[in-house]
Amino acid sequence: MQLSHAQWVSDEAHIAFAREHRQDMVNRIDQAIPGIERPGLSRYRLLRSVVPDGAPDRGESITLLYVATQTAEHARRWADATADSLRNAPPAGIGAAHLLASTDGKRALLYAPNTQGGDWHRSLAVPLDSAVHVPPPQHYRLLGSVRGRRSEARR
Repeated sequence: MQLSHAQWVSDEAHIAFAREHRQDMVNRIDQAIPGIERPGLSRYRLLRSVVPDGAPDRGESITLLYVATQTAEHARRWADATADSLRNAPPAGIGAAHLLASTDGKRALLYAPNTQGGDWHRSLAVPLDSAVHVPPPQHYRLLGSVRGRRSEARR
């Protein structure tokens, strides 16, 4: 399974990119990965970031933990508890961890680069309740990244 993850400084910046550059990017991806499936766009907003001391900017792979929640408040509480756990006892091998909530309030996401494999998630001590469902994490090998200039994103 492959993943494409993009971050924007604002919705307006994303719309401007989509209008001006998206089709060229999609064409290049389609050429490189024939038959690619696109399940759709999911929008998230950053709630918390945790950067352990000495954490590298990039990792060898990325772990994503998608969490189903009943409400936006449950997503926020899960993100807060997970951030607290990562701050209090950062697992070995984790880079900066970013906790996000979907704009519809029904999902939360932990996005974390790994520097030493992807099993650090097993040491997370996050209290769960019946309003939060945490399936096993998904691991992705980082193949590359693209970084735009902020001035272009602000047009």
